[in-house]
Amino acid sequence: MVIAFDFDPRLYEDSVRWIQSECVAVDELHAAAGIARRDLDDALAAGVIPRPTYQLYDCGIASPVASLGVTGRLFGTYYGPAVVGWLRRASVYRARYGINRLPDRLREWVERDFREALLAQAESASQFGWYFSMIHERFNGEWQQPTSIVRISTIWLPR
Repeated sequence: MVIAFDFDPRLYEDSVRWIQSECVAVDELHAAAGIARRDLDDALAAGVIPRPTYQLYDCGIASPVASLGVTGRLFGTYYGPAVVGWLRRASVYRARYGINRLPDRLREWVERDFREALLAQAESASQFGWYFSMIHERFNGEWQQPTSIVRISTIWLPR
């Protein structure tokens, strides 16, 4: 499900400024992660990094979970800072195991790391079972992407 908001020009402009200041543009992603451009291109081609956090259009913003306004010409693709650490690990694993084994090695790491985190917090693990299932499905099955749009009207109060 994708949530669409009524377009508000001021909210759009504020959101674009925030995204450009807090997130990493795709063209700067390899430098932010301290990896070679080739490693980023290989990770993208292998499908082992998340989809962009935000895509900026001249008339809207799209993310995997929501959109603002109507899309037009794409002028920027941005990733959240968490992707930087993921890319560093992907680069190390690519060098160690090769591009062909990269997806499997990353999947094994995520599953092992998540399992260990759950065991460390066994008393509250039931809260996170859905997350492990989602990550497991992402790597081992078909992950159903949102297919519908839900409209939400918002009221913005002046500051």
